Amino acid sequence: MNLILRIPLIGVAVALLASLSLFIIDVLNIGDPGLHTIVEALALILIGLSFISLCFTICRGQDKYHWRMVMGITFCLWGIEAIMPHGLGKLLVRDVVILLFILDLVLIILERGPVIFKK
Repeated sequence: MNLILRIPLIGVAVALLASLSLFIIDVLNIGDPGLHTIVEALALILIGLSFISLCFTICRGQDKYHWRMVMGITFCLWGIEAIMPHGLGKLLVRDVVILLFILDLVLIILERGPVIFKK
């Protein structure tokens, strides 16, 4: 396997392990909330970084390259928001994350709309 592709896959694997550990922590009701928050943030940030590194390796030159990079950054922001202290800054980061995900959905609908609504 290409060394360049290993970097995103390692990030995805570690994020998956973090996500599975979150599930186990929640189901068994173990661990403290601080640990849960850190593991949650780690999973989101790793997914974002993996997405960004994948864009550098595979998506470069494609039409949606820049928007895909923004989606990777959005996941990183979501992870950062998870560990931020409560306050206006956290709320604003959360609002930006939500807005970016909505814009992504709108772009998908606009791009695929003719195909979806044609049937």
